[in-house]
Amino acid sequence: LGNNGCIDLDLPGTLKISKNVETADGFDGKQFENTEFEFKIDLGEATGTYDTEIVSKDGTKTSGTIQNGDTFKLKTGEQIYIYGVEAGVNYIVTEESKSGFTAKSENNSGTVISGQEKDIKFTNTYKAEIPASVDTSEFFKGYKILTGRDWKAGESFRFILDNGTAPEAEKPDVTLTSEEDGNYKENSR
Repeated sequence: LGNNGCIDLDLPGTLKISKNVETADGFDGKQFENTEFEFKIDLGEATGTYDTEIVSKDGTKTSGTIQNGDTFKLKTGEQIYIYGVEAGVNYIVTEESKSGFTAKSENNSGTVISGQEKDIKFTNTYKAEIPASVDTSEFFKGYKILTGRDWKAGESFRFILDNGTAPEAEKPDVTLTSEEDGNYKENSR
């Protein structure tokens, strides 16, 4: 600017978003190496297009661009760098939930600071979900065959599911009782 003075400009900042997957005891984390997790970036009032670079676990780099409200995907061990975000921009990075995974994040919201890199971390822990109840009607079917005679009215047969270790009181069972009309009545415990 010659002799007219100087202009102070804030340097833009960078957002670095990383993904990591952990597994509970007994699970092999390698089975999730190619699982993609989807994220959304909210940059408040920002309207620009920003250069990005995704760095994979093996160091391979892929360049692209992103805008406010866009989504992107990361695998475990990957990071995305979003360059040139104006200082003072408020950001929120959210991850879409994925069945079986419990997510936690660090620094997923904040304000971009001039000349600094914001380190945003997402870690998902995989743990098998055990449902409260399971409809086993498609898996377990049984029948009783009587050879040489018919099923007599009032006669009952009890079927017990036993895994070999459950106490008697916890073993599910079904009792089938023949009725006068030749049909049977089911009693479950």
